[in-house]
Amino acid sequence: MCVLRFVRAQADALDADPLEIVWPVSPACDFDAILRRGNRASAVVEVKSRDISLEDLEGYGSLLISKDKIDRCSVVSKTLGVPFVVFADLKDATLMWVVFRADGKKAFDYEVREQTTKNTCNDSTKKTELCAFLSVEDARTVGENKRVRSGVNRAVAPV
Repeated sequence: MCVLRFVRAQADALDADPLEIVWPVSPACDFDAILRRGNRASAVVEVKSRDISLEDLEGYGSLLISKDKIDRCSVVSKTLGVPFVVFADLKDATLMWVVFRADGKKAFDYEVREQTTKNTCNDSTKKTELCAFLSVEDARTVGENKRVRSGVNRAVAPV
């Protein structure tokens, strides 16, 4: 997951204490990684890799993620007292959504509805499940620290 290495480099440029990526020991883990500074967790992370451009994602309007995945990751982040962050690694950009803040509250509202999706990224069997749609407008571009559509510069707090 080279996107997390990129994020680590960006965060290290903002803070003298290096950011570490802690990979889960089990592939069945609810999240992709935990970001850590020193001996303290900084964020619970889920990474979605999509073979589309930023323009394509803006055309869709949102990133689809399983509602169950969000619920499970929010429990871990709330337990650790850190944000739950979703990264989307696109062909030409990396986006970040802070879905839950460190206090366990949602950082923004997102639509939830049933959607037919692939069972997993390696299994194209179809299934219907509740999905969350993370609006592109709620994302930040990683490395540029600005909203995707609005162009308003807003600093992204190091995770």
